[in-house]
Amino acid sequence: MAHTQEEIIAELGQIVEEVTGIEPSEVTVDKSFVDDLDIDSLSMVEIAVQTEDKYGVKVPDEDLAGLRTVGEIIAELGQIVEEVTGIEPSEVTVDKSFVDDLDIDSLSMVEIAVQTEDKYGVKVPDEDLAGLRTVGDIVAYIQKLEAEGAEAKNAE
Repeated sequence: MAHTQEEIIAELGQIVEEVTGIEPSEVTVDKSFVDDLDIDSLSMVEIAVQTEDKYGVKVPDEDLAGLRTVGEIIAELGQIVEEVTGIEPSEVTVDKSFVDDLDIDSLSMVEIAVQTEDKYGVKVPDEDLAGLRTVGDIVAYIQKLEAEGAEAKNAE
């Protein structure tokens, strides 16, 4: 089951509060854990462990410093959508459906997938592309693939 951005942020806010005492309302899509919330590396490791347990993903310790905000991924995806379709990046939000809300056709979706693959160094199989209906779906998918890629690198 895909989680909405709001659900993920709310759940992450609860984890951050449990680990650091920071109010969950302070955890937003555009805030950096280190720069904006002033969370130290030890707390980041604990947040990562709890997030791994909750979502069944692995966040390698050495990747914690490079974690991007959801907002950064959405902004980058907005640029790709604009290049392919001409749709303003501001229209690309986590809850928008590519087909129903942004009126993007299947050929444009394939081009968006190709550019996303190039930008993030991930592969989106055709059978997965059909299930990525919203911007939030692609953000979660990119984060999952990046985590898997980093994990595979660490196993080498």
